[in-house]
Amino acid sequence: MRSLSLDLHPAVLDDLGLIPAVRWFVDREAQRGEFTAQVSAQDLPDRFPPEIELVCFRVAQEALQQYLAPCPRRKSICRVLQGNGGLHLLIRDDGVGFDKEATFQRVMKSDSLGLLSMQERIALIHGHFEIKTAPGQGTEIHACFPLEAA
Repeated sequence: MRSLSLDLHPAVLDDLGLIPAVRWFVDREAQRGEFTAQVSAQDLPDRFPPEIELVCFRVAQEALQQYLAPCPRRKSICRVLQGNGGLHLLIRDDGVGFDKEATFQRVMKSDSLGLLSMQERIALIHGHFEIKTAPGQGTEIHACFPLEAA
């Protein structure tokens, strides 16, 4: 129950901000999944608007738990960058990847709530994202969250 509560609303996000929350979550998932993880976030402000922090964290959470987790992998890299008027989240792994077209077909039938959830959250703050993947080639998820509108 405690783990579920932490997943739903981690206090570290409210107390310390996005970057410490992402580091905490990625490290925890790496320990659980027995893979190596690297988080890179340099030259960023301590805090971002709360709605941006929450959506960015939720996208990282969904990406690591739903799209990268089922794939056997040795390493995941998570980068948080600021540029071109936005905050960018880039998550990449060296896993087995997946069939992107089949996954998007499931989204169209409302069978893939995780991807739909990411799309909706990002759209609500006028951001965008893309997934690069193919069977046998790993997965890369890039989300951009506009800071100027926030």
